[in-house]
Amino acid sequence: MNPSLKQFNPQSPILVLAPHLLFPLRNGGDIGAAEHWGPVSRFVPFVLIIGADTLTRYENGQIVEQTHFKNTFRHTKIAGFRALLKRSHYLIEKFLTTAYQKQVATHIQNPLFENVVCSHLWSTSLLPFDGRSRFVLIQTHNDDFQWFQHLANHATNFAASETALVSKTWTERFMKKNGTHFWFFHCTERDQAGYAAVCPEHRSFVMPVGVDVSPHIPAQLFANTRLHLIFTGALSVTMNFDALCNFRDRFYPEFKAEFGDNLDISVVGSSPSDAMKKLCSENGWKIFANVTDEELKQHFQQATFSLLPFGYATGSKLKLLKSLSFGVPFLSTNHASPGALPHLPHCIFSDNPENWISAAKSVWENGITTEERKALLAYAHQFSWPVLAEKMFEQLKRLQT
Repeated sequence: MNPSLKQFNPQSPILVLAPHLLFPLRNGGDIGAAEHWGPVSRFVPFVLIIGADTLTRYENGQIVEQTHFKNTFRHTKIAGFRALLKRSHYLIEKFLTTAYQKQVATHIQNPLFENVVCSHLWSTSLLPFDGRSRFVLIQTHNDDFQWFQHLANHATNFAASETALVSKTWTERFMKKNGTHFWFFHCTERDQAGYAAVCPEHRSFVMPVGVDVSPHIPAQLFANTRLHLIFTGALSVTMNFDALCNFRDRFYPEFKAEFGDNLDISVVGSSPSDAMKKLCSENGWKIFANVTDEELKQHFQQATFSLLPFGYATGSKLKLLKSLSFGVPFLSTNHASPGALPHLPHCIFSDNPENWISAAKSVWENGITTEERKALLAYAHQFSWPVLAEKMFEQLKRLQT
């Protein structure tokens, strides 16, 4: 029998535990945590997010106060060693530092917060209670079982593979023991199914990721304009590095052969690893590190297509919507598809390089019209964060034990 869970209290503020979250928002998980819950403050007294080194208070959908505290993530190798030694979870060992735990301890016992959100399942390690005594919602972000299996499969050494498998085992063990003790919020039905396969009785709902939609319609792109492909994301993340390696191996030679010197490729994101820098340098791709929001906007305004060349993916949904929010079509592998989509001008899901080249040639020969830009923006608009915040609040009120 499922235990009785506390229901959401719309008269109470929301406390969000997001140990991974850094400002400015660049990583998918950071964006998903801050942008889902900040706008919900329009409907509750306030939302307080404890990020990696910030306390951010939102009221009426806006940041009204942000303070910083001293905290640094554990180094990747140290976190991996701790996870293997303790048979723990890699992200627990990386993000749940002593400094962060102390910061959480000053707020988590406050009875004012009857609603608690844990960004990622492993953040529940910070809680002295579960969803039977307070309303606790786990925001999963991804299918962690698939995610860690992919990391294990694509690891370049035994230690990395074993760390991923240990983390996957920790997650499976948690779900089998505690999966019915919390509410869960998934980004896709596919993610939801991944958790249900391990714990069929877990109680959950699906709410898609969102995006900030440009208020301006981008200009028409004329035919025979230089082809500019853009990849965006956290440039220290293994999945993004592997995606660009997949592009290099499977797609880039075809583009070079077809477009030659009329091709530019920009890699834009935060904290590029040495391996990422080397990859871009070897292929003549321009890398733009730690850009501002305004600079990121300018890169999209110059782009012909965005690239989603993922050989495996569980967190590419934000990248897809981000591209559409600027009226920029995407070239994507099937792995990055979130499911059935309406026809979107010049956008493609395919693992066949010939199909990517065909889409690019069509734009080269015909350009992108203003009406086609509008169609891309219109699809993105239904996923704007303010729209999703209202849906989220209504969903939370409907949850019943």
